[in-house]
Amino acid sequence: MILYSAEAAAHLPNIVDISPRFSGTVLWSYYFYTCAGVHATAGLIYVLLCSSELQDWARETAECERQSHGDTLGEARASHA
Repeated sequence: MILYSAEAAAHLPNIVDISPRFSGTVLWSYYFYTCAGVHATAGLIYVLLCSSELQDWARETAECERQSHGDTLGEARASHA
């Protein structure tokens, strides 16, 4: 915390003094590089550890056939007519 206060008192105001028109861009670049690092790390973890195979619970089997219970819009209108 002490070291950050020394940096904030010396380094950050210097950016505003040197280039006032581009100080926002320079200061936001820290945030953008941090976000890019987080996204790259998450992407690398996904590529190395995850798979995109179809899971067992997502497969349709012969036992699980769709059955109509008459709750579609067309059937509901026909029953009320």
